[in-house]
Amino acid sequence: MMAILFQRSTYLCSDLNNGDYINKFECMICIDSLSIFLNNVRIKIEENDNSILISEAKKLIKIGKFKDERIKTFYNSFLYMLILILKNVTIENRDNIKHPLTENVNKYLNRLNRKFSSKSFEVRYAIRLIFVMTLTVSLCKIFNISHLYWIPLNALLLLQPGYEESNKRMITRPIGTVIGCIIIFFIYPYLPGVTGIFILSFLMLSIMYSLTPGTWYQPIFSTVYALSMASLSMNNTTAIQMRLLYLFIAVFIVMLVNNLLFPNKKEYMFKLNINTLNDIQFMSWELIYKSLLSHIDNGMFHNALNYFHMIYMDSENYIKGMEDTNKAKKYRDILTVHWRMLSEAEQILWVIQTRSIDYNDMENLFRLADYFTHLEINDLFIDNDYLNDNFIFEDDNVNYFTRQYIININRLFEIYKNINI
Repeated sequence: MMAILFQRSTYLCSDLNNGDYINKFECMICIDSLSIFLNNVRIKIEENDNSILISEAKKLIKIGKFKDERIKTFYNSFLYMLILILKNVTIENRDNIKHPLTENVNKYLNRLNRKFSSKSFEVRYAIRLIFVMTLTVSLCKIFNISHLYWIPLNALLLLQPGYEESNKRMITRPIGTVIGCIIIFFIYPYLPGVTGIFILSFLMLSIMYSLTPGTWYQPIFSTVYALSMASLSMNNTTAIQMRLLYLFIAVFIVMLVNNLLFPNKKEYMFKLNINTLNDIQFMSWELIYKSLLSHIDNGMFHNALNYFHMIYMDSENYIKGMEDTNKAKKYRDILTVHWRMLSEAEQILWVIQTRSIDYNDMENLFRLADYFTHLEINDLFIDNDYLNDNFIFEDDNVNYFTRQYIININRLFEIYKNINI
């Protein structure tokens, strides 16, 4: 739980530091208040009874009336996680924690089944990889030519999950290989026999593994290494010719497969990532539903959080490279709203985990979780009157975060109406 607190705090602090649109004064009050309380926890935390610290944390939640949505979310997230830690750290609660609910096997299998779709990123890459490796290895088996294994080896290095990354390597690898061939052609005559070849090979291998794959200079060292070793069993000039020929055969095969068979272009990958963010929102409400029934394993949300930020960062990198600034702004708004929604769902989860809400609020959350897990979030618009008539929460924090979540759902709905994704 300490690890989750640290991880969440890192993500939230990172968000607080982005841009000038955050209320700096409120941010200072928030951080100052939390740091003082955390120092107090460090001094007073014990294994027998932390009820005084828990009461202080709940009091801080009540008096922390921040106007900025991001700061309020961060503030409550930190304190609710600390309350959970303070409760579970005591010997009595450690012994009484029930066996946590794990993920439902059927739902896991359903998600796995979706992964085997032809639209899945993993399946599309796997099909291309199977096709390329089957073709290139078959060439090795059919034609008994020396060092023909260089074709599948080069093809494996050229074929990447992303279409653009593969195209980049089909430029950088030939450049590095040609430079490497020129270097070995001129220095080979001056090598002092087998000992010199082994020393050069060891040096090239050491440098090669310290460089970033996919760059134009990394293949220089791998080429010098491969050709120096190949020269022990064949003429150096012949080895250079074969190295270049096999590389260009591999480039041709990979280029053909990359363009004709399920190309994973960046735009397609971005759309998949956005759909994945919707799935993660769905998963968060599944966890809320489970937490209302029993104590859940905090690692389940920890995994969802890691997955979310991996997708978030990948999507953000794509947006940074876009030329259409208007479209990029809308895409960035989608990411921001998804981040806020997950943070708000997390707050609701921690409130439930601390058992700080009454029966009526739990019943309403049951119905709300059931409502969200049966609808597509990006096609959903929730009217405030509908919310007021059907979901009334007595707990101020649950009421605040559910309403903020619904406001953000409506924001997503408006964004999706004006953009094709």
